This record gives sequence, C-alpha cells and structure tokens, in this order.
Amino acid sequence: MPTGRWAADLGREFTAEEIVALKEGGLDLWVREAGSDPLASTAAKYVALLASALTTKEAAGVLGIGESRIRQRLREGTLYGVKAGRENRLPAFQFEGGREVPTIAEVLAPIERSVHPVALLNWFLLPNPDLYLEEEEARPVCPRHWLL
Repeated sequence: MPTGRWAADLGREFTAEEIVALKEGGLDLWVREAGSDPLASTAAKYVALLASALTTKEAAGVLGIGESRIRQRLREGTLYGVKAGRENRLPAFQFEGGREVPTIAEVLAPIERSVHPVALLNWFLLPNPDLYLEEEEARPVCPRHWLL
C-alpha cells in the first residue's frame, strides 16, 4: 500500500470548500509521499484486475452464450478482454449479478484498444464529475454505477 494522506488531512493547505470543489471536479486528492511508487500501484491494480477477470468460458456461462460468441464480441469491441498468456481474460467490471452491465457494449465499442487496462478500469470505477443519479444528493458516480 502506498504511503500518503487523503485530502481530509489537507486542512492546512485547502479550505473545506476548495476540497469539495476539487473532488467534484474529479481531481484525485491522494497526496503521495516521497518514495511512493505509482508504477507499483498500477502493477498491483493490473494483477488484481487479472485475478478477478473471467475466462472466455466463464463469461460464456455468465451470459448464457457460446465461447465463440464471446470471442466475436471481443473482436467487435463490445466486450473488453486482456490477453493473459494465450487466453483472453474479461475484467469483472463488465458483469454484475450474473449478467452483463446494461449498455456496456455501447460504451466499450468506441474505446481504442490501445488504452491501458488499468486506465480503463479506473475510468469505469472512479466517480465522474459529469455523471449523477437523480436520487442521490449531487454526488458524482462512477460510469459503472451509472450504467447499473
């Protein structure tokens, strides 16, 4: 775990209103101390992403379709996969409760395949200042939660 401190500890550097505005703007207020390693943090997220990802066979079982259709959707870009050795692994953020996250295929299709898996994971799981749910108090939600 990297060493650092959260924005809540930054009262001497920012006012409470500034902290709220920065968070709402999507700024990561985690302050990394000297010696923390962003590369190690990204590598750890990547390992976790692969560890929780589904094989094509598992994804086919979740969606109730054949493995060949999973491979076809990976080629189309309507499912996202990461090569792990000779097989594709499908990150778990695409699935919820034994089904595909609603409309995720439409969100994934235009995404460039060169986007790093951790960058895509972060985009889906971190609050987005443009996405809100009406029943929540003006608090941004992550794209995955918004789709659900």
